[in-house]
Amino acid sequence: MGPNLLRSAERAAAAVPIALASLALGFSARADAIDDYMQSAMARAHLPGAAVAVVHNGRIEKLAAYGVASLEYETPATVDTPFSLASGTKIFTGVLLMRLVDQGRIKLSDPVGRYLPGVPEAWASITVAHLAGHAGGLPENLNVATDADMETVAHAAEQQPLDFQPGSQSRYDQVEFAVLAAVMEKASGKPWARLLRDEVLDPLRLTETGYVNLREISGGPTGAAGSSLRLGDVMRGRAQIYQWTEGSQKTFEFLFPPWGYSGGGLYSSPRDLARLAVALDGDRFLSASAKEALFTPFRLHDGRSGEFAVAWYAHTYRGKRFAGHSGAAANSDVITLPDGRVTVVVLTNGQNILPVLAEGIVDRVVDLPAPTHTFTVDNEPVASARLLAVVRGLNHGVADSTAFAPALGPLVSILSLTMTLFPPPDSWRLVSATRNADGGSTRLYLAMHGRKPIVWSFTLAPEGKITAIWPATE
Repeated sequence: MGPNLLRSAERAAAAVPIALASLALGFSARADAIDDYMQSAMARAHLPGAAVAVVHNGRIEKLAAYGVASLEYETPATVDTPFSLASGTKIFTGVLLMRLVDQGRIKLSDPVGRYLPGVPEAWASITVAHLAGHAGGLPENLNVATDADMETVAHAAEQQPLDFQPGSQSRYDQVEFAVLAAVMEKASGKPWARLLRDEVLDPLRLTETGYVNLREISGGPTGAAGSSLRLGDVMRGRAQIYQWTEGSQKTFEFLFPPWGYSGGGLYSSPRDLARLAVALDGDRFLSASAKEALFTPFRLHDGRSGEFAVAWYAHTYRGKRFAGHSGAAANSDVITLPDGRVTVVVLTNGQNILPVLAEGIVDRVVDLPAPTHTFTVDNEPVASARLLAVVRGLNHGVADSTAFAPALGPLVSILSLTMTLFPPPDSWRLVSATRNADGGSTRLYLAMHGRKPIVWSFTLAPEGKITAIWPATE
């Protein structure tokens, strides 16, 4: 990328964003605080373009776009630019499913076999709710063609043993969403894309939301031997995806198979997602009970809460209920606080960081209580100091490669960009430390990165190498 394009991207990122309204009373930050936050984050994380929507009490309080949708064509990002949602597609899948529930065409308690006759005996206890909550136990890896439809994937899954007893755990699984879509197609009598358009997109006038249907095609007379040809639909103004690698921007592209369209592949604009949030804030588009299903974690057999509700993730953050979904690192991130009637949407076209930006906006517009934790006596202060030094390095964009197992390289690269968005820890306290069967240990720390509480989880090999690392907010 030439310096002229770099300067163009910098000018666009600094441009005045489009804002529809200042934040409503009861919010603790001004609109320009969000603009400042986003522009700073984009510069630190090398994000070419981004967009934000904030909805409160059924009103769009903030709608803004920053930077460029395309570096090649120097196209500015706007509030109507379709961004790739990747796994954020599941926001729409959950809404669509609950529309069918409200209409009486499907029940969450229905067994899958009611819609897919001939399923194996092992599937007898799998319900629609299991699939929507990633709790069905279906196998993850199937040998199916990329152009297979959802029903074909369901038949392929039937030939494999379950990975776990349905309802015993929740594990993120795209195959379960392909089977869920097959169930919804059978219940409605419509193919997936048409069903989504008839029940969600058209009623809400979401005009910048859809699939590009990108697919690989066999090489014809114009294709060189061994080449791979791709064909897709034109989507006006959509944002291209980039990844900051080795000091420069690279183009990046997802090829979602059609059978996975219920779990990924959708594009949508910040304005369309804001309209969806407005619709969900009332009880006309979805009933109160249907919306509650999107916010309430699936209850596992042992009484624990799973990580997901109906298609949405669901948990608590600093004492408040959170629900929503993110996609492809930070391409999309949607957070709803149902009890405060607040939804925050952040879309980007950078494949660089973890989805932390929407949460950062929530921290700025909602008054949240301080985290509460019990702490344990630290009997290994040297280990704690070493891990603190690792985190401080990440906050400065530096990863100590000698501290990590080689397999963590890709994650550490993302972390080293993500954590530059936060200051180094002001405090570092041990929450728990357990010895693992292999002689290593798992250690959890609560760190205050300025105003941001983060619980750091480390798994250490016996010799002290970090084999797993994850920052979680609470």
